[in-house]
Amino acid sequence: MGWDSGNSEPDHIASDLRRVAARYHAHRGQPLGITNAVGELEAARHLGLRLIVNRKFDALDRHGARLFIRSRVVCNVQNLTQLCINGLRLDVPWEAVIVVLLDDRLEARSIYRTSRTGLELAMQQSPFRKSTNRPAFAIKTIVNAGTLEWPVIMPEAK
Repeated sequence: MGWDSGNSEPDHIASDLRRVAARYHAHRGQPLGITNAVGELEAARHLGLRLIVNRKFDALDRHGARLFIRSRVVCNVQNLTQLCINGLRLDVPWEAVIVVLLDDRLEARSIYRTSRTGLELAMQQSPFRKSTNRPAFAIKTIVNAGTLEWPVIMPEAK
């Protein structure tokens, strides 16, 4: 069971979530806590992922690769070292993590993909590594180990 990126329903849901989050923030002065839900919908829309209902991973790409999707609001690019992504289960099979960076209106700014192998290598090289099945990674580590998937930046013509 899942959502295809060709379906417009996720776009409508993401739009509704943004409106509710803005109203909640205006009323309570704090975020609603739906960042990852919006990020999943944005990743599906921009990358053509199929969101699935599964406790072990979040989505499948066009080739059937199992993906985790993690999202963070980033208002200042300087904070990438301070913000972490956690909950990546090393005790289950998966191929890559998708990191969705959102602005303060919960609109996607950029989406990165990092392979499990790349993250495991970064973890081995880190002086701060802990032996755990759910390690935390600085967003900067994930971005540096991965590739920018969206927006697609075209090289300048010469």
